[in-house]
Amino acid sequence: MIILIILSFFIVFSKNTITSMLCLILSFIFTGICFLLLGAEFIAFILIIVYASAISILFIFILCY
Repeated sequence: MIILIILSFFIVFSKNTITSMLCLILSFIFTGICFLLLGAEFIAFILIIVYASAISILFIFILCY
């Protein structure tokens, strides 16, 4: 839980957009792990598959283009 708070500060206060997006991907993954520990497997896998992979990777491709 503390890792998510630290990552959220890095997301907001990072000057580099790529670093901010990578911290956002890590926060999605850690949120999925928290849902797994709570027993909500479907929500965890949907969160990791949809947000961490599709939306974040698409944003990184847009920035690199």
